[in-house]
Amino acid sequence: MGQRGVLRRRGTASVELATALRRELMRWARAEHVPAELVGDIGLAAYEAMANAVLHAYPSGTHGVLELDVSLSGRKLTVTVADHGQWDEGGERVIGPGHGLPLIRELPDHTEISTDEYGTAVSMTWRTTVMS
Repeated sequence: MGQRGVLRRRGTASVELATALRRELMRWARAEHVPAELVGDIGLAAYEAMANAVLHAYPSGTHGVLELDVSLSGRKLTVTVADHGQWDEGGERVIGPGHGLPLIRELPDHTEISTDEYGTAVSMTWRTTVMS
């Protein structure tokens, strides 16, 4: 899985990749002894950010990159999801009532969303105590 306290993955943005990365992230968090009550929230918020990248960053029929960067340092766990597309809020691929961003903002202790001509990055931070 790589360096302790760090998880980095990159691949072609797809629902399948987002699902696989969510599972891997949750396994990683448990292996890092993140408290069980946070693991589900971390997985859900990360999945919502990845799903938003898949659904909104790239025009229908095109493929782009999805990146997941996770770090655990002391009492802070940070999950960053990034794409290299241009966000399309009105895209026809929108599914459901749009609860993703509210969850992304509510579940972590801090959320920062940045967008520029190179894509979008969603950085979510949780304060945690790692169980030994």
